[in-house]
Amino acid sequence: MLSQCWKVLDVGTFKITADVDLNNCQKVSDDGVIIRDCNGYVMASLCHYFEPCCQPQIAEAMAILRGLRFALETGLVPTSLESDALAVVNMIGSKSVHCSDVGGGYS
Repeated sequence: MLSQCWKVLDVGTFKITADVDLNNCQKVSDDGVIIRDCNGYVMASLCHYFEPCCQPQIAEAMAILRGLRFALETGLVPTSLESDALAVVNMIGSKSVHCSDVGGGYS
């Protein structure tokens, strides 16, 4: 179930927001991650520039993975995750096994 508005987090938890901007015309793309605390304050952020090399869903999945790894590295756990990539979010929440390019990248 997707929420259309920001929900207050439990005290001591964090929210990861990950997103991608693919610009094939200029041959440069980037993804970004923001981790906020339960009050909405930014605790950490990062961005990563790369050459467009994959489908948008794969890039979104890689940004989400980068966000999860970043949260672990910074100790900002437990976390919830937010992304505008509905297909990727549904895949992550699914209990079935995926053999697509996106699903094959995570084990």
